[in-house]
Amino acid sequence: MCKIVLIGVKLILEDDIKIAIQNEESILNKEYKDEIAELNEDNIEFNGCIFNNCKISGKLEAVTFYNCEFINCDLSNTNFEVCNFKKSKFNNCKLTGCNFSDALINNVKFEECNMNYANFNMSNIRDTEFKSCGLNSSSFNEVKLKEVTYKETSLIRAQFVETPLKNIDLSTSNIEGILIKIQDLKGLIVNDIQAIQLSKILGIIIK
Repeated sequence: MCKIVLIGVKLILEDDIKIAIQNEESILNKEYKDEIAELNEDNIEFNGCIFNNCKISGKLEAVTFYNCEFINCDLSNTNFEVCNFKKSKFNNCKLTGCNFSDALINNVKFEECNMNYANFNMSNIRDTEFKSCGLNSSSFNEVKLKEVTYKETSLIRAQFVETPLKNIDLSTSNIEGILIKIQDLKGLIVNDIQAIQLSKILGIIIK
């Protein structure tokens, strides 16, 4: 994929967004590095963009990120409500407290990301991997999960209320204090120690 690099000119994220809105076009194949931006935008599209060591905050509602990559970025507390993430990657990013509610997350990989207190309520997540991430006290309530994997991820006190977990494998993750309703446990894949932890939800006493 060809990236646009302007020699001697720093690409400014906020300026590119303004131009895209004025021209009613997508932001294509741009690479942003060391950008700091507080945004309040909606209904724009990033296609094939790379964000490297950027600090982005604010509200990005109903924004599309297609084939994008976030590397070493701080996106803490950013509002991604109703956003569409497809074929994208997050590597070593800080996503603490981010709001992904009602988002569509398809074919996305989160690796070594701090996502504690993230909100995924009412979202639709499919073909997505969370690997070596911190998702402590995160919320996955009323979420549609399909082909989603959690590998070596911390889900301490995470909430999965009204979220069916059939075929979801949590066996390599920390699920201490996880909140799940009994009817959503069917088909959940766990290890033997986790099974003992979850027995409390079923009211089973193990001696």
